Amino acid sequence: MELNILRRMCTRYFQVVKSHGHFSIQVNLQQRRNPLLGIPVRCLSTSNVCHEQTGRTGKTNRRFQLPPGMEGTKEPPFMNRMRKGNKSVPPARSKGAFQKYQEQKDKQDWSKRFKIPKIFYERQVEIFLFVFSVVGFGYSYYYIQKKIREKQLELVKQSAVEEQPVLIGGDWELVNQDGKLVSNKDFVGKWCIVYFGFTHCPDICPDEIEKIIEVTDILERTPGMPKMIPMFVTVDPDRDSPEIVKQYLEEFSPKMVGLTGTWDQLKVILREFKVYFSKGPVDHSIITFLMDPEGRYAAHFPRSKTNIDIATAIEKKVKLYKPPSSRH
Repeated sequence: MELNILRRMCTRYFQVVKSHGHFSIQVNLQQRRNPLLGIPVRCLSTSNVCHEQTGRTGKTNRRFQLPPGMEGTKEPPFMNRMRKGNKSVPPARSKGAFQKYQEQKDKQDWSKRFKIPKIFYERQVEIFLFVFSVVGFGYSYYYIQKKIREKQLELVKQSAVEEQPVLIGGDWELVNQDGKLVSNKDFVGKWCIVYFGFTHCPDICPDEIEKIIEVTDILERTPGMPKMIPMFVTVDPDRDSPEIVKQYLEEFSPKMVGLTGTWDQLKVILREFKVYFSKGPVDHSIITFLMDPEGRYAAHFPRSKTNIDIATAIEKKVKLYKPPSSRH
């Protein structure tokens, strides 16, 4: 340690001698004690600087004596920097090639140009949950609005369909299961579910009649729903007399109204409802019709519809129905 300090001092001495004459530096090895540990320590003392020609001595923070013949010259720059309290700054060094390359690279790197705040690294979980919540809320709102628009569009389409007259239904006269003559005017003011079939049908007609009875039971238990009248119209009057129709319908429900008659009477109602039929072998269209209280067509349901589907559709139709007194 002491040799390194002495080597640096000697190097400085030779620089002074080369530029401004002969100077000597007195190096003193002194014994000092560490104030904390009380241990003797050998250290260098370079406080005094002596000029060989004048013999003057002084502290390092004082002005040095210049050699003879140089009293009027200015002090060299390094002497000004050695004096205590001088705040002169050495000239800035020119930038190296690597430093210029690094600055150019930093300008092109967007991650360094736009620094991400530190809070994004400290609260990543909270920020992720917040963003996820906002996105989820936005998607939920969009989905709900989409469903509302679809519902409104469906109602508009239904209203447009209701405005178009459907040529199904009309005036007719038949005989019920009790042998009484009835017509369409006897059912004005009532919702009717009409099905066409025959009593000798092996499987399809019984299934459809049971479905109609189930729909009627569901609607009776639904609050605000009017009473529905299920009706069975035979397409085989030669074998389906009023007594046979009554006996056949009692196996399903007493709510069912059975209608039969002559061929001339049946042809009228089959033509009004656009129902296909054939005498031998007996065949017919498998469709259930819904008629409103005015005796007009409201809807029809094929065999593929379930009891729940039919009950839901009828409920919607009843809610959308407007009596003549409320129409403009």
